[in-house]
Amino acid sequence: MRLILVLLALIGFLSCTSHNEEEYFSNNNCSTENISFSETVFPLIENSCLSCHNSNNSSGGINLSNFESIKSSAQSGQLLGSIKHTAGYSPMPQFGEKLSDCTIAQVEAWIEQGMKNN
Repeated sequence: MRLILVLLALIGFLSCTSHNEEEYFSNNNCSTENISFSETVFPLIENSCLSCHNSNNSSGGINLSNFESIKSSAQSGQLLGSIKHTAGYSPMPQFGEKLSDCTIAQVEAWIEQGMKNN
C-alpha cells in the first residue's frame, strides 16, 4: 500500500511543472517562415479586426478591408504597434483579448518578409 502511495505521489509531482500550455505548444506549431497574406494575415484580420475596421465602419479612420490598406497600416508601424500593445498605439483588438504571441510573430514575420500579397 505504501508503495502505491509513493508511486502516486511521484506521478503527481512529476506531472506538475511551471510551464503553461501556450509555452509548450507555441514553439511547436508557430511557423514564421514564408508567411502568406491570404492564408495567415488576412484570415487574422477578418477574425480580429474587420468588425470595426472595414469599408463601411472604419473605426478610428482605419480600414483594413483590403491588401493595400493593411500594407499601409503595416508600413506605418500602426498595425504591429497596436497588436503588440506598444506604448503610443491603441491596443487592439480593443474589446478582445490580446492576440497570441504566435499570431503577433507571424504578422511581424510577414512584415519583415516584405508584406507580399501572396
